[in-house]
Amino acid sequence: MLRNALWEGLVAGAAGVAAMTVGEKIEQAVTGRPNSHVPGRVLARLTGASESAGQHSTALNWAMHFGQGIALGVLRSVMAEVGLRGAARIVEVHRRPSDQRPDPRERDRRGSTPANVAPFRAGDRRPPQERLRLRHRCRRRRGGYRIGVNVEPLDTGTVAGHLHLPEGSPRGAVALTHGAGGNCDARILQLMCSRFADAGFLALRYDLPFRRRKPKGPPQPSRAAEDREGVSAAAAELRDRVSGPLLLGGVSYGGRQTSMLAADEPGIADALVLLSYPLHPPGKPEKLRTEQLPKISVPTVFVHGDRDPFGTFDELREALDLLPAATTVIEVTGAAHDLSRAKTDPSESAVSAALHLLEEKKS
Repeated sequence: MLRNALWEGLVAGAAGVAAMTVGEKIEQAVTGRPNSHVPGRVLARLTGASESAGQHSTALNWAMHFGQGIALGVLRSVMAEVGLRGAARIVEVHRRPSDQRPDPRERDRRGSTPANVAPFRAGDRRPPQERLRLRHRCRRRRGGYRIGVNVEPLDTGTVAGHLHLPEGSPRGAVALTHGAGGNCDARILQLMCSRFADAGFLALRYDLPFRRRKPKGPPQPSRAAEDREGVSAAAAELRDRVSGPLLLGGVSYGGRQTSMLAADEPGIADALVLLSYPLHPPGKPEKLRTEQLPKISVPTVFVHGDRDPFGTFDELREALDLLPAATTVIEVTGAAHDLSRAKTDPSESAVSAALHLLEEKKS
């Protein structure tokens, strides 16, 4: 994968410089501005040649011009591959002195140091993604709710994400995944998993296979079956760990793929939690994505914003009539498709509704 990142960075860097050069030549043709030989002079100085050589050498000028663009393209591609997203995240890794370790009995006021997480130390051999995500372990929501007090990374080779651990033995488990444009660090997933952990459930937020292949970009429709296999792998992982009821779900695309799997394999989950379910593409209500709903035989909670362009509440109510099992809708006032940006936190209501449906299913 690193080799692919190197090639992608090289091609992207070269293409970027080429596009910039074309624009520059057009501008020169219009304004009459002469060529700049600064890149050649800089390269001449760096290599020990005289600056006069760079002043008149087209080869040095082009070498410096394209070389730095390609080098930066490769650097950015490799950073994306290993999970580094810029200076802010690099600083985050090194923000604590290497000789300090948080007292397990204490946390700072912001709740940014969970008791079960040690700071980064010089020589730490954990994967960079694991180190960089430490800052997501424990945060406060407005109103004082703490996210992820007891969280640990999970990577089995087929399932990668974060486990939110309950106090004591879990009475059930839940696996939630992200949408087409996000990953398992989405704020709504952190909120939901923390709430489920507070309710005694082992809660997993995990990346789908398409996101593990590439840190950015949408999924490929032709490979959606692989993402459903990822949902199935997450379900199997939690079944091996917990004997209680299992809930599956996700945001938008992740929720849709989960519902399709539940329709094809009725026994894979005891309930579903679907956040911002994409009933249709924005502006195309005729292209419904509801064909699998009549085959879903387990209770389902829908969490939906009243300004979601992927489906109105009237359209959602029509879709609910297709499901033979019990359903509950949590309306998020003023929210669009991205529930992570909602002004109100729907996680408490959503988790309560899911637990209520499980209790009804028992009785």
